[in-house]
Amino acid sequence: MRIEDASKKLKFHNDLLGRSLSGASIDELIIAPTDMDLRQQFEKLYVSSLDAQMAIKPFIAEDVDVLVVFDKKRIHEQGVLISTSLDKTLKMLSNENYI
Repeated sequence: MRIEDASKKLKFHNDLLGRSLSGASIDELIIAPTDMDLRQQFEKLYVSSLDAQMAIKPFIAEDVDVLVVFDKKRIHEQGVLISTSLDKTLKMLSNENYI
């Protein structure tokens, strides 16, 4: 999807922040490239800065998706980024009757 559409989707689902899924806290919604090579580059920028808006700037012309970041503190503490697509998260929450 285009960055503009992803931004709208992100804002629409901002109410998910702070919710829990399988014991993990939903801490942030971010926009990331769908291409796996570009996503790896994005993740390096994001992990080093913890600034998703800055990290996505080099990729704004690319196809993107909205990701859910779980337990963001682990990035700093353990160097681990735990994320999945917003669509998968919504499906999982729906199956657990959280939505």
